[in-house]
Amino acid sequence: MNRAKNTFLLKIIALSCLAIFITVTLFLAGCSEVLAKKEPTKISPEKVAEIFKTQKDSYIILDVRTKEEFDLGHLDSALLIPVDELETRYSELIKDKPIIVYCRSGSRSAKAAVLLISKGFSQVYDMTGGINAWTGKGYPVIVESASTASATSANSPSSSITVSAEASNAPPQEPDENVTTAADAATTTATGNTDISEVRHITADELNAKVTKGEDIIILDVRSEDSYMVKHIKGAINIPYRDLEGRTGELDSSKEIIIYCSNYDCGLSSNAVTLLEKSGFKNVSALEGGIESWQTKGYPVE
Repeated sequence: MNRAKNTFLLKIIALSCLAIFITVTLFLAGCSEVLAKKEPTKISPEKVAEIFKTQKDSYIILDVRTKEEFDLGHLDSALLIPVDELETRYSELIKDKPIIVYCRSGSRSAKAAVLLISKGFSQVYDMTGGINAWTGKGYPVIVESASTASATSANSPSSSITVSAEASNAPPQEPDENVTTAADAATTTATGNTDISEVRHITADELNAKVTKGEDIIILDVRSEDSYMVKHIKGAINIPYRDLEGRTGELDSSKEIIIYCSNYDCGLSSNAVTLLEKSGFKNVSALEGGIESWQTKGYPVE
C-alpha cells in the first residue's frame, strides 16, 4: 500500500514539475519576443530639420506618398516609394543606413516604418505629423515643376524648385484631407523666391537618338540587382542606388551619364542625378518614365 502511495506521489510531483517547466519556458519565450521586438522611433520635424543642416547625407529620406503628392512638394533629397509598393521595393534601400519615413499626416509612414522594421531595418524613424507638420513649421519643400505646368514640352528638361512654406501659401491641413491641387502648386512655383535646383531629364526618344548615333554615353540603371537581371536597357550598367555613393569612382565623369529606374513613380533616378552632381559630375540627366517609358516606345532591352 505504501509503495503504491509513494508511486502516486512521485507521479504527482513529476507532473507538477513538468507543468512548472512548461509554464516557465512559455513565459521566457514571451519575454524574449517582447525584448526582441523593435519599434520605429518617432522623430519630430524640428529634429529632422536639425539633421538636414549637418547630417542629411547620412540618412535616407523616404517619402511613401503617391507620385502626384510627391510632385506637389517633398523634402529635399527624398526618395519616393509609395507605401503600397514598399513590400516589393524595400530592397532598393540600404539596411545599415538610418531611414526617416514621412507621408502627408503620419498614418502611411507609421505603416511603412513597421514594415521596414519587419524586413530587418534597424534604424527607422517615423516623422510625426508628416509633411503637413513640416510645412507648418515653415520648413521648405521641393516642388516638381514638370507636374504643375502642362505647357512644359516633352523635349524640355523638367526641374525641381525649392519653395519655402511661406511662399507656398500652404498651411497645415487636416490628416488625409484637402490635398493641394496642381493649380495651387503652379502658384507655388510661380511665387517661390528661394534657391532653385534643377534635375535634368531626357525622354526615351532622345536617349534612343543618342544610342542610334553611337554617342559615347553611360546608361546607368540604379534599380536593384534583381530588377536589372530580369530586364534592363541594352548596354546599361547597374549600380543600385543604395550603393551609388560608395561606387561613384566606377563612373567616368567626363562622359554624359543618363540614369534610369523603374517608371514615373520611381524617384531613384532623380536622386541619383543629385548625388552625382554633388560628387562633381557635370553632365548627368534622368530618363523620364524610366525603363517603362523606354519599353513602351519599343526600344531594345536585354
